[in-house]
Amino acid sequence: MSYVRNTSVIITITGIDCSVCGMTYGLDEDFRQRRLSDGKTWWCPNGHTQHFVGETDEQKVKRLEKSLDRANSATRAARDQADAAERRRRAMKGQVTRLKNKIAKGLCPVCGQEFPEVRDHMANEHPDFHDHEESETVVPIEKSEVN
Repeated sequence: MSYVRNTSVIITITGIDCSVCGMTYGLDEDFRQRRLSDGKTWWCPNGHTQHFVGETDEQKVKRLEKSLDRANSATRAARDQADAAERRRRAMKGQVTRLKNKIAKGLCPVCGQEFPEVRDHMANEHPDFHDHEESETVVPIEKSEVN
């Protein structure tokens, strides 16, 4: 007794037109998907080279993900720079406050020597100078004002 074995295969064929001669021919769906993703060439039945043009969906997703990563990195870098600038501003404000406090007490900001005349002058002539912590503006001292 002999047995006959039947096998059924379903292949999906997609019609393609040759870009050179216009001949319509078929590609099985698996082959078509591979050429879409790898961009390699194939030939029409008349021997003309064929390939898919443009980005695949996968390539587009990868390109957009890279673009998003670059944008996120730039955002992080800008935020880090802004944070560093804010830290420098606060440190500078602290130094200015420290110097103003010394001057208001009549102390030399360099050597710390006390000058009662400066303390009295600041208290009498510039009584609002002690309120400097509430002010954000710093008025630079000109060299001629120091002498």
